[in-house]
Amino acid sequence: MSQMLSFLQNWGAYAIMGIAAITWKHWVPKLLDYALDKKIIKYKTDLETEKEKQLAEYGKGITGFNKFFDKKYEVYPVMYSKVLRLHGELSNWAPSQYTPDFPRLSLEEFADYLDAFGFSKPDKRELIAKQETGEFSDRDFLRLLPRHFASCLTKTNNHFLENRLFISKEVELLVEKFIKNAARSRSGYYYVFEAFQKNYEKWEEIESANKENDQVILDIFNQMRAELENGNQNKREQ
Repeated sequence: MSQMLSFLQNWGAYAIMGIAAITWKHWVPKLLDYALDKKIIKYKTDLETEKEKQLAEYGKGITGFNKFFDKKYEVYPVMYSKVLRLHGELSNWAPSQYTPDFPRLSLEEFADYLDAFGFSKPDKRELIAKQETGEFSDRDFLRLLPRHFASCLTKTNNHFLENRLFISKEVELLVEKFIKNAARSRSGYYYVFEAFQKNYEKWEEIESANKENDQVILDIFNQMRAELENGNQNKREQ
């Protein structure tokens, strides 16, 4: 009887071990697959999240570039226009520069001539009043030119400083060089027009500054155009 009981106990133990072995063989791989699937799913989720984050950052970069380029496209033409106009006015005078026969001009013709220089309203009113009373002379006109040049120079420099953020380093250096030469030219005009000092060295200094700015203007134009064309190309490739 005891042998039978021992046999049954041993058989039961073997049976339990066999069942456990079958169960282990059947479920453990599934448990491992389940755990691996969860890791893969998490990895994919993390990967997608990182991908979306990178795409969002890239999108912000593209948007920022487009906004920056659009602003540059707005700033450059105005900047170039102001530089070109100031250079034109500073270059239009020379020791042999003549002025119109003012006494023969009507008030309307005289006012139109002053408008070409963009004199301030107070200066313009002063000159017209003198022309109307016959007290006007060439000196009255020439005396105001340096002040007018200084006003134009200030406006150009202010526009440059206000929009400096959107100007490349290359254009910035060129505009600074232009403004420095324009200031030299304006200083010379002050000496010969407002102080009425006949000094050929000053005229040579004015001519030298204006001539140097001839090349600077060309460099500014070429640099601005290259940047705008390159920016347009980059936008087309996006």
